[in-house]
Amino acid sequence: MKKLTLILFILVINFTMTSQEELIPLKVNNKWAYIKTDWINGKIVKKDTSYSFIKTSKIIDGKTWYVTNEDGYDYTIRDVNGEQFELDEEQNKTFLVFGLPKRENERSYMVNQEKVTVTKKLHKIKTRTSNFKCFKYEFRDPSDSASFIDTYICPGVGIVKVQMGTENEKTELTLIDYNIN
Repeated sequence: MKKLTLILFILVINFTMTSQEELIPLKVNNKWAYIKTDWINGKIVKKDTSYSFIKTSKIIDGKTWYVTNEDGYDYTIRDVNGEQFELDEEQNKTFLVFGLPKRENERSYMVNQEKVTVTKKLHKIKTRTSNFKCFKYEFRDPSDSASFIDTYICPGVGIVKVQMGTENEKTELTLIDYNIN
């Protein structure tokens, strides 16, 4: 009986460690809407709505990938153990976009020319739809210290907030509605 309990315990631990919830739920027809606000020198110059949705899925080399459309631009993405990868189809290259901090308190990696840092600490983001506990992804180009991109992702919901730009010119997208199947 002790051996059976130990085996079940190991299986449960293994299952929980390998069944990580997707950061961004990838299923065809999932949709997100954002309020997009642009600032120049602290003044709002433009406000409109931005959309993102999962258009379709496709099999590439035996793996399921999803085509997401963000304001008219298509990206091919997939989830691997809770982390999101993107496929550059022209170069046939896969790269990690949103990794998890895993066991470290902080994790850094490169995406193209930018250093990405994510911490285990969850940030509380309040929107008009709800309150979310999010991982914060800081994208920084080492050759351009003035620019920044900060992306807040709530596992199982997706991107909740994005702040990007420079000190004088900023854009912010904040989740206002979503439909996850």
